[in-house]
Amino acid sequence: LPIKLKLKHDITKKNINTKINLDTLKFQVEDNLDYNNDILKGEIELKYINKNQTVKYSLKDNKLIFRTIDDKFIGNINIKPFFLSSNLNFKNIRIKKIFEDNSILINFLKSEIFYNKNLNGKINVVIDGLNDLTHVDKINFNIQFEEGFIFISNLNFVFKNNTIFDFNNVSIVVDENELKLIGDIAINFRNIQDFYSHFQIIRNHRKNIKQITSNFIFSFDNGLFEFNELNIDGIDKKISDQYLNKFNSEKKDVLNKVILRNTVKDFFKIISSG
Repeated sequence: LPIKLKLKHDITKKNINTKINLDTLKFQVEDNLDYNNDILKGEIELKYINKNQTVKYSLKDNKLIFRTIDDKFIGNINIKPFFLSSNLNFKNIRIKKIFEDNSILINFLKSEIFYNKNLNGKINVVIDGLNDLTHVDKINFNIQFEEGFIFISNLNFVFKNNTIFDFNNVSIVVDENELKLIGDIAINFRNIQDFYSHFQIIRNHRKNIKQITSNFIFSFDNGLFEFNELNIDGIDKKISDQYLNKFNSEKKDVLNKVILRNTVKDFFKIISSG
């Protein structure tokens, strides 16, 4: 990445000021570091388009400890050997906002700077409330960096206390500058009748299903899902393949609440025809 760097070292005050501009990412970093004693202390100002974030940090004995002033991002880095460990906390976020073209997360992932074989670490993520996916409580999962690969583990959530969404073998990849999430999903119904009632599925389309599994590809660029190898408990494979072909060809934005509701209705209508 092309970088503009400006550094000022004040020997008397034992202070180093660093400014970094990543114009291609519309990202700026300004760091003020004091080294008056054995513990190095500093403050980083992150600027992305019209958003600012401040991170305070300290460094001692090859261990870097950092936290944002709002405590949404807390962690530490062992420099020798290098390992990143941190916690991210979000509240009342919109999934679609994360996937916007100007999202700092999307741009950093596409830059592939995290796909480094020397980068190893684990980030624990907690999301308390999704504005565009109601009836879901806290979501907890881990992001792992291992020798040039990024994996997501322990990702699951419960919808309306009756349906469990469990994601497995999930990885984040960049394919021809397109950012994708690839993995497996299992949907387990604790009480499918409550699920039917929520989505107003008519009685003739209600089947006693316990589980739905599939593998999937999600594109961050257009927000679209593609499913493969769909398996529905108690439903003939020909019928599930019929729906699968229909869904993938229509390229629906299921992150839209209205489209999601209509898609769920259409799904049960088709699979009940067999």
